[in-house]
Amino acid sequence: MSKIFTNGLKLSCSATGVDRSDFIARRTSGDVTIGPAKPPRGQASRSTIEMLIAMKIYQEFLELGCKPRDANKLASRFQDAMDQYPHEERLTLLKLENGATRILPSKGLDLSTGFNSGGYVVSGIEFSILNIREIIEKKLAAHPVLINGDGEPDEE
Repeated sequence: MSKIFTNGLKLSCSATGVDRSDFIARRTSGDVTIGPAKPPRGQASRSTIEMLIAMKIYQEFLELGCKPRDANKLASRFQDAMDQYPHEERLTLLKLENGATRILPSKGLDLSTGFNSGGYVVSGIEFSILNIREIIEKKLAAHPVLINGDGEPDEE
């Protein structure tokens, strides 16, 4: 089970490069669904490292010019892919000629034929989940309270 960080939204945004006030406004409007849920009054946000990686990927898509709603959709799909491929260090988003998109482990992905799943590959973008995880964990290292998934203090 993934560790849960009780770190507050301010630190989550700082660690992932996401503009906090914009994130709150977009979450309120429904454009953003990734990241930690708003906690009960007086409690800190709880998030998994995968949530924070998805927030970082969201920010990367914004910087590439995606609209927030589209960046959120793609980041959410990457979060699902991290669940599906929990031990993969790199994941690649492929866009096919027919408009379909797929997120697959980069390891062993052969694009030399220009085809995937019966369609022409038009574009692809790879994210190093391993590097993003390390960047975020370094930024959180001085601040987080770590607990296991069962809510008990971590003994590490």
